[in-house]
Order: sequence, then C-alpha cells, then structure tokens
Amino acid sequence: MKAEQEISSVRERQWPQAGATRVPYWAYSDPQVYQREMDVIFCGESWAYVGLGVEIPNPGDFKQVSMGDRPLVMCRDEDGAVHVFENRCAHRGVKFCRAPWGNAKQFTDDCFYQIIPRDNYERGLPLALIRCESKGMLQDRVFAIRETMMYEPRYLRHLISGIRVTGQDDRGWRVEANYAVFETPLNELSRVFNVGRYLDRVVRDGDALKFAEKHCVFDSLLVPNSIVYPI
Repeated sequence: MKAEQEISSVRERQWPQAGATRVPYWAYSDPQVYQREMDVIFCGESWAYVGLGVEIPNPGDFKQVSMGDRPLVMCRDEDGAVHVFENRCAHRGVKFCRAPWGNAKQFTDDCFYQIIPRDNYERGLPLALIRCESKGMLQDRVFAIRETMMYEPRYLRHLISGIRVTGQDDRGWRVEANYAVFETPLNELSRVFNVGRYLDRVVRDGDALKFAEKHCVFDSLLVPNSIVYPI
C-alpha cells in the first residue's frame, strides 16, 4: 500500500508548461522521485552498465563501482570470468571492500600475517590477536568475517604513512610503514581504533610484488574486543 501511494504521489507531479527546458526543483529534491528512479532505472529488472572488462584485465583484479546509490565490486576470478556483487556485509551492512581498485593476490601462498601487541613482538613472544600462517588461513578469516560473524555496524577509515624500504637481501625487501585505523559506529562519534606500524617482507613472485610477511605491531596494550578485521 505504501509503495502504491508513493507511486501515485510521483505521478501527481505536474511538469511546468514551459516544457523540457524548465526542470522543476522537485525533480532533484523529492525523495519519492529519487527512490522511484533507483528502483526502476538503476536497480530494476533490466541490464545496466557497471564497467568495462578492460578495467580488470587480470585474474584477481577488482574495482569498486556503483549503480545509483548501491555500492558494488566488479572482479575477475581465476578462470577469467567477471563477477559483480554488492559491497555490503550481509550481517553488518557496512562495506567490506575499502580499496578503490587493486588485485586480491597481494600475498604469497606461504605468507605469514599477524596482529600483535608491541610488547609481545619486542620480547619475541608469539602471542598475537590474529595469526595466519598461509594465504589459505587469511582467506578463511575473510570468509568468516563476510559470511558468519555478526557485529555492530560501523565504518572504518584506514590511513598509511611513512612508507620506507629498510633493507634488501636474497629473500626480498624489508618495508616499514605507520598505520592508523579510525572507526565510526552508527550514531556515535569517530574514534581511534588501532594505531601501530607494519613490518613487512615483500618478494617478487613472477611479474608481481607480493607480501611474504606482514606484521601489524600495534602500540597500545589495550585493544577493543571488536578487532576482527585484518588491519
């Protein structure tokens, strides 16, 4: 009934007698007109342009796109097929892909990844919040976050600075960087979520550079219990 009333309200709008050269203000500002355009033009049962295949030429390439106000991710799988899906977690409703574009193959198959407090790292203690010893373990973590975990909706903003190469040997390059993650829960003020530094080892794998190790060493001894994302 509500949808029928909204459609009726839209139809009752009268276009100015001056014709198509005078677009009325309500065409830009009326929320019912806007929602009707989203439902019929952008999200209706018809083909819509999302992007070009040449924008993601390689397996693992992805790019954030949008259809109206709906955020999407366009990607190419290992077999070369192109897929498009909504950039929303099914449980928390927030974007899980935050990079505008890139390639998902950023880690080697035998990579090592951990989020560990600074005190434990400097003492050589292997007590980490998140510890993954292969790309398969990382993929399992991502799957769990996207499909099974339920947390309060929030937005995350990730900043990286001070990227520098600190060494090179036959095992690749040692790279350090500072990072800061800010979170904004719905209906709350933004706040600092996690701050620290990356200690990485980057290697050449074919024609690409990939992470063989990524140590996320955070500064604080206290961390929020909602830290479930790889940092």
